[in-house]
Amino acid sequence: MVARIQYRVPIVTLALCIMLSTAGAETPYTVINLGTLGGDGSSAWDINNERQIVGHSQTASSQYGHAFVWENNMIQGLGSLGGEASEAYAINQLGQVVGRSDYNDDPTVYHAFLWENGVMSDLGTLGGDWSVAEDINNLGQVVGQSGNRGFIWQDGTMTQLVGGTSSHAIGINNLGQVVGQARSGSTHAALWENGELTYIDTSFPFSSARDINDSMQIVGTLLTPTGETHAFFWENEVMTDMGVLPGYDVSHAYAINNIGHVVGHVTLYSGGPVAFIWKDGVMTNLNDLIALDSGWHLEMALGINDYGEIVGFGEYNGDPRAFLLIPEPATLSLLLLGVGLVARRRKRI
Repeated sequence: MVARIQYRVPIVTLALCIMLSTAGAETPYTVINLGTLGGDGSSAWDINNERQIVGHSQTASSQYGHAFVWENNMIQGLGSLGGEASEAYAINQLGQVVGRSDYNDDPTVYHAFLWENGVMSDLGTLGGDWSVAEDINNLGQVVGQSGNRGFIWQDGTMTQLVGGTSSHAIGINNLGQVVGQARSGSTHAALWENGELTYIDTSFPFSSARDINDSMQIVGTLLTPTGETHAFFWENEVMTDMGVLPGYDVSHAYAINNIGHVVGHVTLYSGGPVAFIWKDGVMTNLNDLIALDSGWHLEMALGINDYGEIVGFGEYNGDPRAFLLIPEPATLSLLLLGVGLVARRRKRI
């Protein structure tokens, strides 16, 4: 037992030294075109650590399209609850998928769904015509919105989240902590923990939280006192304005992994979007990290797993397509070390 402890210390120390010495160094990504379900366009919204990806694609018979799962270079449509369209927004480590689907021929009537083992199940509503499932954790807890209220769904029961005159639950981590937004006079980023609502910061005119990792780091969007829309990073009671890339006006953060890497997009008020990654306080244009002759323009990065693999959508030779970015081996090795260190740290808590 003593020998093992003495052996592990230098390995962890070496890993930390490697990560610190290469902090800020960027390594290019390989881009993979996820294709479509036969239609003209597709977008990817989330990726788990098994490299299973979910999103939405137009089909050969419908411009509205269907939710899909992509795995091992195969894209599979998930169908719908009876209407024409469906979209998938999140997938957990068990391969359970959530999103929204038209319920009938009326496009204003749509319900949150859970898809697993080839079957799409209707999660119902809190009353009214519509609901949407935004995220699912590894415990099978689902969060979203029905009407103007946020909800959490577990074991067949949809429960309204307390607090605010209106609310929207958008992200949930594996500890059951839920983030989103709630309104009490004005709208602010919200955290629900053990059934209680906390506004994580009310110093900005508007804010909305999009995602939370297992270290309780939160990302989303805020409105600055001067009226600018920027991405934010929140940790230990401090909300940090992530700013924008040079030459851009607006930024949004959509996802954070368990290493603290954030993805999203920036844009001009009068121009198109550009995907970014934010690491160690530095925002980088993802288009600068792929081959110049790839044929891609990466517009929005919407999901990132703990191996640093990123999904979203952009244009490939002018066509709208979902993409997967895979870090080159050098970057991946460092990320794997980081995942191991995070896992060991959590286990000791």
